Amino acid sequence: SMPFMIPSFLFHLSLSYPCLPGVGAGPYVMNCNVTIDTRDLAVGHQVAAALRSTSPGGLPGVQVMALPHEGAVEIACNVESLEGRSEGREDWPSYDIRGQTYCYPPASLIAARVAQLAAQHGVATLGTALVGFTPQECRGLAERALRQGVAEFWREQREVHM
Repeated sequence: SMPFMIPSFLFHLSLSYPCLPGVGAGPYVMNCNVTIDTRDLAVGHQVAAALRSTSPGGLPGVQVMALPHEGAVEIACNVESLEGRSEGREDWPSYDIRGQTYCYPPASLIAARVAQLAAQHGVATLGTALVGFTPQECRGLAERALRQGVAEFWREQREVHM
């Protein structure tokens, strides 16, 4: 395979402007954090490893870390959207972008799986926190900003919180 090559005009431009901004977009990512009632980070790492999408029996689209959190361990999950709807995912939340359907594991499934995995270590869950907006909320807020002509909606709307 050929190595990645930077076009010469970009290389010279990067020398002149060392901080080139970039803009990108991708499918929806949710953050679902479940706190387990232990200070033992090793237990958290085992729960996180079993939950990860890359593990046998893990949840598709879920990236996980275990972190100390307020005297307990937080199982911090980034939940990525998956293209299409396949067997076993019919009840997962979904949305469409330009004719392409995406779905993602629901927070209730993630919380239940964390509870099940933690229970195998004699540990209970303390709570679940969702960070961010659902795709439907994002769309509603974007449409509201466009209707109001507010270019920096996030600065103008103090009552909207993630």
